[in-house]
Amino acid sequence: MAKAKHETHTESPDIPGDLDCGNGLTRSIDTLPRRTVVALAQRGVNHLLGNEISSAITAFKKKNPNATESDIEAKWTELTDAKIAAMDDGTLGTRVGGPKRRGIDAIEHDVAVEMAKAVYIRKGLPWPKSGTGQSDAVDAILKVAYGNEAFASKVKAEAKRRFESTSVDNVDDFTS
Repeated sequence: MAKAKHETHTESPDIPGDLDCGNGLTRSIDTLPRRTVVALAQRGVNHLLGNEISSAITAFKKKNPNATESDIEAKWTELTDAKIAAMDDGTLGTRVGGPKRRGIDAIEHDVAVEMAKAVYIRKGLPWPKSGTGQSDAVDAILKVAYGNEAFASKVKAEAKRRFESTSVDNVDDFTS
């Protein structure tokens, strides 16, 4: 079972003091009644340690149909401990949205996925399905694929070709 760690955290200048309520509405955390802030936090904790863990356990069971109750309990503990650690060390919710890759790196990644997927389809192998763990599974496939020098070379050449074909020099001026 996960162990709770209690610390007092001070305000940080990089944490917004307003809640985004959608549709342009915001509320200041500082002016909301404490009861409201605690209720919102409790709902977040319930979702985090309930829904998110349950979803991950469901995916784990699907991926591991022969998992024992002991395996499932160990996975539950691992996931719960990781979520609580993220809560305690302030890294929960610190993921920055937006693309992980930019420019030619993004194009190269897309090309690598296309080529690896084509190889899997040609060989009749299943490609990772969308959902929990897909990104990690695809990254693992690409790590192996990049170990093949011919694959890596073809990916880089195609990414360079695509990047150069979309460079600013090849785009008509649409601003006038």
